[in-house]
Amino acid sequence: MTMKQRPTFISVDEEMRRRSSLLAPEIILWPGVRTEKMFGMQSLYRGDVIFALLPGTRGLWEAYAVMIKIWAG
Repeated sequence: MTMKQRPTFISVDEEMRRRSSLLAPEIILWPGVRTEKMFGMQSLYRGDVIFALLPGTRGLWEAYAVMIKIWAG
């Protein structure tokens, strides 16, 4: 039996941390938004749904990547 390999998280530099720290407080002001820490990133929720991940100490795929989910409804 083979085990799935864990994703590799990339270290984020100070500039991206600064950008995330400026963006997060603005988004938290939106109605129904809350935040939690996850794997060195800041996850942004609306209700029970994650709609964005901002890099903290770690990032996904690329050092300057921000993950967002766009949905209708």
